[in-house]
Amino acid sequence: MTTERLKRIGLGSAGVVLPVAPLPLHAMVVSAGYSNETKSTYDWHGLKRGKAEFALFQYTLRGEGELTYEGTTRHVKPGTAMLLYFPHDNRYRLPASSRSWEFVYICLNGSAVMAAWKDMVKRYGALLTMDAECRAVGCAVDILEQARDGAFTSAFDASQAAYRLTMMLCDAAAGEQESGHEAVWLTRVKRYIASNTGLDLSVADLAYQSGYSRYHFTRVFREHTGVSPAAYIMQVRIRRAVDLLRNTSLTVHEVGIRTGMPDANHFCRVFRNAIGMSPGAYRKSGM
Repeated sequence: MTTERLKRIGLGSAGVVLPVAPLPLHAMVVSAGYSNETKSTYDWHGLKRGKAEFALFQYTLRGEGELTYEGTTRHVKPGTAMLLYFPHDNRYRLPASSRSWEFVYICLNGSAVMAAWKDMVKRYGALLTMDAECRAVGCAVDILEQARDGAFTSAFDASQAAYRLTMMLCDAAAGEQESGHEAVWLTRVKRYIASNTGLDLSVADLAYQSGYSRYHFTRVFREHTGVSPAAYIMQVRIRRAVDLLRNTSLTVHEVGIRTGMPDANHFCRVFRNAIGMSPGAYRKSGM
């Protein structure tokens, strides 16, 4: 449905220029577009776009873009919504590895939009996975259609659309946690840790997976889990070690290697501190 609607609308962009409202409005659609970028000149830096504050929703349909957010670079693939605000330390572009980047975008401004955008990015990250048929993407296409058709008849109409999209995005992001699911970035980090317990994992590795800077990642990870990244990594290693001691015939040294602690003495010391007995004693106990 979304793809069919966009085909009807066609590639292009439109600004939303309306008479000034008689009352101050705190959310406003500024522009909207449907684009397929194929040149390396498509390159926007969040600290080089002037001083005016605004927010961006950009949903990737096909191809691939690249986002550098607070020093960390990630690929932006189909099914990904990019939430950015400006001025800020971010940069998005068509990378050399991609031939095209097809997306829908909406630019918004206003104090209510900016506050919600900053909170969403802080809590859930700048990249969110969304189905093309979800309400938020559908709302963005509605706005694009109205902007291209000149269907916004007043500033109040455009403000209402800005609020609607912002609240749908908040709902889409927060709904995952409310339904028992985690923020996408946190799930990605946890899966990475679980799949790589035998490696020498660093906070920098995890920050890269999250899409955040190391400093910001450390802070939000603790906010979400109650422990530091290093402490969480160790918890996962110990749980994995317990599982291997229970269910395999691997030697204690081999278990240590598979859980990222190749020094047997170090492994035994850490295990004893966590469980209250040595790995050998734990295995023998049958607990």
